[in-house]
Amino acid sequence: LRSTIPTATAMTFRAIASFLLGTLLRCAQSDAQATSLSSGEPVYGPVPASERPARIDEIPLYRDFYDEHQLYRRAHVLVEGITRKAYTDWWWRMNSPEAYVVAETVGADTGSTEYFKVGTHQFETVDANNNDGELLFSWNKKDLLIYKIEGTEAIKLTVKDEDPFNNDDLLMEVTIPINELPQPGDGYVQFIRKSETKPEYSVMTEAEILFKVKVTEGSDRVSTKSDLIDSMIDINGTIDYGENVLELSGGDRALLQSWRHTGGQRVDGAVLWLLGRNDCYMHPHVLKDLFLVNNELDDDEGPRFDVYVLNWRENGLARHRGWVTDAWMTTHNKYGDFDVYLEEVGMSLQLMKELGQYNQTLGYAHSTGVTILLNWIIKNGDDDFNAFLFNGPFLDWGHVGGDLKEFALEHLTNFLVRINIWSNEEVIDGKETPDVYKGDPIEYLGREVVPSAFSGRYFSQYYFEWSMRILYSGTLTAGFARGATNAFGVIEDAAPVTSKPTLVLASLSDDVVDAEEMEELSASMISRDRTFVGLPYSSHDVFLSGDEDDTREAIAVAREWIKGGYYLDEQTQLPGAATRNFSSANRLHNVKRGYAAGFALSIFLLMTFLA
Repeated sequence: LRSTIPTATAMTFRAIASFLLGTLLRCAQSDAQATSLSSGEPVYGPVPASERPARIDEIPLYRDFYDEHQLYRRAHVLVEGITRKAYTDWWWRMNSPEAYVVAETVGADTGSTEYFKVGTHQFETVDANNNDGELLFSWNKKDLLIYKIEGTEAIKLTVKDEDPFNNDDLLMEVTIPINELPQPGDGYVQFIRKSETKPEYSVMTEAEILFKVKVTEGSDRVSTKSDLIDSMIDINGTIDYGENVLELSGGDRALLQSWRHTGGQRVDGAVLWLLGRNDCYMHPHVLKDLFLVNNELDDDEGPRFDVYVLNWRENGLARHRGWVTDAWMTTHNKYGDFDVYLEEVGMSLQLMKELGQYNQTLGYAHSTGVTILLNWIIKNGDDDFNAFLFNGPFLDWGHVGGDLKEFALEHLTNFLVRINIWSNEEVIDGKETPDVYKGDPIEYLGREVVPSAFSGRYFSQYYFEWSMRILYSGTLTAGFARGATNAFGVIEDAAPVTSKPTLVLASLSDDVVDAEEMEELSASMISRDRTFVGLPYSSHDVFLSGDEDDTREAIAVAREWIKGGYYLDEQTQLPGAATRNFSSANRLHNVKRGYAAGFALSIFLLMTFLA
């Protein structure tokens, strides 16, 4: 097709395709064997090109956030709901209100801006409860606002009715002066407030919003820089830490980090840990408290593990090592095929067998790591593992902005690459440099990058280096999208993938994948012996939650499952966690919705491209 289209026209088609699919998303297999295993010596300093760009230090907003933690505090906001104070019959509307809450910091210099919203969070839209009950709207969701101590005057909560055709209507607005917030260490304090601004619906006049706030110091972190560094060194007579480079076919590389107990310590098994997309090892608290690495323990405290963390190609420490030289290609899959990851998973398991003799092996994976590991099991079987622990599994495209956008991502991307309008390197979604410093942007590895508030929230409490995990807004490439979509289909066709005991930990507040879909798909696609635990307030990575209490709860649940011989009784769960066991092999769920409308959209776009 490309040979029959003039160059200018092809470029026009490519630009149109990029614009249309990018707008929607914003709201070749390798069979060769690896050539060698290199030395296991760690590399602590990043290659110079991967270091944090100097331009960051010239922008006070970013410099202070990354380096001056004592200037900040965190407000952990738990929005419960809005009380019903009047009879609510929305007779004048075609539908009941759909409300959302925006929590934000207010002041002259809060440390949060339109392009770096660390002090703003929008809670999901919920439908009005038209039945009898105490709450007219119910959220029970928690998130994090980060603010400068000196420049912040208040926290404001605004409730609006989402209107797809007009401006959203104001339902409530309340402001809490900063001096009325609890002090760090006080725990959560309950607030019950009426709207300070006249709502546009009279039935909301006497309504009250219920929420809780806890404050923590910006300098208090779940894991600090020293925690991370101290966990990545040899400890004489106790821990051997190593980094083995996996030389892969096609000139690619992966990295296997390892923590092995020495000095005759009791070791009960090994863990193969597959990172998520745009992820890195930044979990010394998980290493110590879940897998008991270098943790003093009594014999009755359950199994202790050696741990191996797989940084699959283009991910994790790949930038740190200098293997990714384009800032937008982190976690890129240049083949458009997740089968390439079979190589590094197989090599990792082989290396584990060479480095230790283990009675049991636990497969642990987060997000995209789950997709990669399930695909490996389909092709190779599950005999190498005794059980699996999955954290926020990525089994379907989640919060991408609706069913039509999901359909476009799944089908149009593949189509555009197949007809050579796009390549696997096409960047589908990116973020432009803010106007305020567009004339002097932050340049890194050949690209303009924009620091990410999403990543900043993680960094605020769990330290990691700029070169280890992206602190700028990530991109999605066509190659990764194609590979993931195809892997979903392979996993669904092979379901259930394993019969081994499997614990799925999932956030019911997940802003990356859809929690309902995750529960349904994990029941049908993963295992005949699957236990699902829904955690109400956790982050997508439940071990990196915004509130340390939620992180500790997730670790405690997983630890109980391990101590129980990979079984978690519903009575042993912690308060707030919803445990559901599942043991049927023949339950499949079709969670792809809106395909008829999506098909019509794809036909329209195809006609546009080829007209």
